[in-house]
Amino acid sequence: MKKMLLILIAVLFLSGCQAKETVQVETIESSSVSGKDPADLKYSEPDAPVQQEEKEPEAPSGNLVPSGNIPVLMYHYIRSVDKDEDFLGYNLSTDPELFKQEMEWLKNNGYSAITPSMAIKGDVPEKSVILTFDDGYSDFYDAAFPILKSNGFRASEAIIIDKIDHSGFMMGTQLKEISDYGIELMSHSMTHPNLKESTDERLRAEIKDSRDFLEYHYDIKVPFFVYPSGDYNEKIQGYLKENGYSGAFTTEPGIADFKGNLFDLKRIRIDNRNSLEDFKNKILNSKN
Repeated sequence: MKKMLLILIAVLFLSGCQAKETVQVETIESSSVSGKDPADLKYSEPDAPVQQEEKEPEAPSGNLVPSGNIPVLMYHYIRSVDKDEDFLGYNLSTDPELFKQEMEWLKNNGYSAITPSMAIKGDVPEKSVILTFDDGYSDFYDAAFPILKSNGFRASEAIIIDKIDHSGFMMGTQLKEISDYGIELMSHSMTHPNLKESTDERLRAEIKDSRDFLEYHYDIKVPFFVYPSGDYNEKIQGYLKENGYSGAFTTEPGIADFKGNLFDLKRIRIDNRNSLEDFKNKILNSKN
């Protein structure tokens, strides 16, 4: 009897141990199933920030111009000015709203805005204009540049080197931005002097150093010069040619002939004195 009792106790003890081990195994297996294996986890890249689409300058298209005559528009300030308070400033400026209307009219009537470099390479659609802006004022970046971008237009900006980073003029970073977009930078000399009264040494510096500065700092080619105050003579033209320029713009009114003398390219002045109708007539009366 005692022997039977010992056997029964042993059986019960062994059964208890087996049940304990079974619970432990189930616990381990349950733990591994409840969580995903790290090897099966897929890393998901965060969504990229949504970027606003910016209109690139349009490539020329259509028939090429048979002649070298292209209207070159000359702007200075793009800003609002009270005519009674600043008469001279008013005459040198174009109100941003008027400028917007002018650019939209060009766009809606099938015109392409090209650069001087494109003109001398022959990249000239049948209806082309060249938009030039003198002096590198800050309002070009603030007012004109957004309007040009919204229409997919290129343009050209004449830079006075010593004015870069000064109040009222564009910063170097802004010049880099507009250049990268497709605005052609042109030299407008180092200090905007009267070149006809400059010494030979000063003349060389104003012409060569200004070009070297732009080409070095913005990694571009600068083939065009804009005469300060429109003053020039054969001697100045000779220095420009010696220093590798392809052409230069005057302030003389008329249509630029890109098959003629490239160092006396004429321009059409545009400012507040021109209504939108005046602007249209100037364009329509110029023959490409």
